[in-house]
Amino acid sequence: MPLNTCNRRTVLAGAAALPFLAGGISASAQATGGLLAVDADKALALFDAVSGSRLFTFAIEGAPTAAWATSAPGVAIAQTSNSLAVLNLIDGSAIAVSLPASVAGQILPSSIQFRGSAGYQRMLIGTANMDANTFVLDLDTGERTSVIGLLQAETDPVSLPNVAISSDDSTLLAWDGRSTWIVDLDVRASRVLGSQSFTFSAGFSPDGQLIAYSQQLQSGATQLCLQTATGFDDQVLFESENILVALWIPDGRMLLDDRTDDGGTMSLFDPMSGDRTDLLDYTGATNIVQFNQDGSCALVGIEGAAGRDWYLLQMSKAVPTATLLTALQDTAVVPGFAFHADWAVATRTVNDTRPGSILSVRLADGLTTTLISDIDTDAEVTTPVVSPNGPGAVVGIDSFTELATHFLQLEDATDTPIEMMKGGHAVIAPDATGFAVSFGLNTGGTATIIYDQQGNELATVQADALAWV
Repeated sequence: MPLNTCNRRTVLAGAAALPFLAGGISASAQATGGLLAVDADKALALFDAVSGSRLFTFAIEGAPTAAWATSAPGVAIAQTSNSLAVLNLIDGSAIAVSLPASVAGQILPSSIQFRGSAGYQRMLIGTANMDANTFVLDLDTGERTSVIGLLQAETDPVSLPNVAISSDDSTLLAWDGRSTWIVDLDVRASRVLGSQSFTFSAGFSPDGQLIAYSQQLQSGATQLCLQTATGFDDQVLFESENILVALWIPDGRMLLDDRTDDGGTMSLFDPMSGDRTDLLDYTGATNIVQFNQDGSCALVGIEGAAGRDWYLLQMSKAVPTATLLTALQDTAVVPGFAFHADWAVATRTVNDTRPGSILSVRLADGLTTTLISDIDTDAEVTTPVVSPNGPGAVVGIDSFTELATHFLQLEDATDTPIEMMKGGHAVIAPDATGFAVSFGLNTGGTATIIYDQQGNELATVQADALAWV
């Protein structure tokens, strides 16, 4: 496979001498979007992803420690040790989010949205504890609202392990481990889901109009139910003696998992036609599921006594099929639940009998390609970061023989390694049209080099990249 290598260590000292170095923009430059980065004055700025020019400097409280894109176009979130702000990437304005300083610094640098769908004007933020510090954030106004306060529960839940906002921004669901609440966010009215005391695994349909959920009967059996988000037309779809749950597929169908202590059966259900087709009988436990963007295929991980197996479900065929992908055995796959993607990246860790490797997986047909092989036993490999809107990823490898960020083009099966100094890190464009590597300079400070897809330098900025948005 093609391999491009760019050596940065020979130019680190030279890069430090210039406050701004505009790299030669190649004819193949395609990078889009911008970089949120912290400059030498500890200010947060947005830099153009091709020229490296500064577009805005945001007025926020404190020194930025993290930033991330939101589901709303042109909007991002910035975090300091004691504050949070909503950034407008179009006009350079910032809105402070009212949070206690002790909480703001603990907010996760990503949405805690669970399972698939998410709103655009409203998003969820919260801490790793999944507790009372879980909020709905209005991206237009910066207003945050406590999820627990919206539930109007007689006793406040201790934890909220499952919270979600519908894709049309109108409805929220929250689960405390036993009961599920549904909240109309516009009028702030709540209700408890289901007719039984124990409900679980609730999720919105892709358009936000329907909710599928499971409830356990006193006999121990499970009912899989469906209703509109407004609470009308509640119906029992199926009943099982086992634990029966549903995952919405991006095209509006459902992937059902009928689980026992020893294994289970996965099946495909179409709410429009009422057809249900068995896909896979398995032994073990479902580990993770990733759908491709149109819902025609899925990767399913099964954790068993002999290790982790991965199956490709092809669900657009007249007769859906499940195929064991032997090349992926015992690998960890991303993005998984994080978002729907046509590609995945699989990492196989080193063991006593084989070196580590990193592979790409095309969900359309299960094609697997080894992108990086022979990873040594001493290597530290970061979790790959897959671009949400394009076939690309970045991963870091620190070993005796190399210290590099690898840009992986999944569609072309190419690996572009960029050597760096200790403590360096990388960010990737949301559409995988480029990437950037930040590193400490020999003379102090931090610089970021922006690259296009082929590893050509576009620009160098004297700042530490937090996110490509």
